[in-house]
Amino acid sequence: MLNVKGRQLAQLRRSVRKEKRQRDNINVKQITGYDVGAVLKETRERKGWSQEDLAQESGISNCYISMIEKSRCNPTLFMLLTLSSSLQVPLSEILREAEGDG
Repeated sequence: MLNVKGRQLAQLRRSVRKEKRQRDNINVKQITGYDVGAVLKETRERKGWSQEDLAQESGISNCYISMIEKSRCNPTLFMLLTLSSSLQVPLSEILREAEGDG
């Protein structure tokens, strides 16, 4: 009897983890239609900066910046503010451009 409950519990945990992974895979672009990552990348490239340059200026890892630019993660508002500040571009301008791309 305990074995059955243990297997059911393990199956439930797997199901919950799978659902969480699926939910986490939804990104800002899918929800809003805004491609903030692409705008950040264009802005960074206009300045002639590499991802490493932006990482050093912002204190955010270049790996995370890459994920943002490819719309593979959901950056927090704080992260977006930090990146826009480092790029010396108001976040409102980045969001306006992203809205136009959506």
